[in-house]
Amino acid sequence: MNQLLILIRLCCRGLPRFSLIAPMLAAAPAPFVFPIPQEMELTETKFPLDESVRILLPLEPTAADLLLARQLTAELSDRYGIALRSERVAAVADTDRAIVMGAVTNPLVRQLVAQRRLAVTPRQPGPEGYVLRIERGSVLVAGCDDAGAFYGLQSLRQLVRVQPQGAELPGIAMRDWPHKPFRGVKLYLPGR
Repeated sequence: MNQLLILIRLCCRGLPRFSLIAPMLAAAPAPFVFPIPQEMELTETKFPLDESVRILLPLEPTAADLLLARQLTAELSDRYGIALRSERVAAVADTDRAIVMGAVTNPLVRQLVAQRRLAVTPRQPGPEGYVLRIERGSVLVAGCDDAGAFYGLQSLRQLVRVQPQGAELPGIAMRDWPHKPFRGVKLYLPGR
């Protein structure tokens, strides 16, 4: 139902406010992420983004783990003025207000996936797929592979909202994977 309302909202942009579907659209949740994920469930929790939040990396991070941390740090610093620190740890503590990102080969991601009993394997949700969980105390971007972790980060970047009390992330449980195994682009060149 939510995906239908989001699709209607995307298709009806620019219609006059007095249209028949305007009341329904006003009650519908705003589309947070584009492209629309395969599965998305909003929760009531919020994750405040401030400088006490850390990006956790394993003791021996891969180049892909470091890239994800650098991209998120740069995005939050440039756009929102929030300077997050990256920290190398052996395990994620329950008290950490932290962001953990990476493929399921990352030991910290594997720890949180096991603790939360999430199905994230190379086959589930599949190549280039990811699971994104934003809860009160932590954010998890668990990719099936490095490409999936990258796409999960792109979705996370779109979820940041600035409120009067500061930037925050909405509580969400999201799973996404490509509709097709090949990503194509249609290029229209008129007059040829």
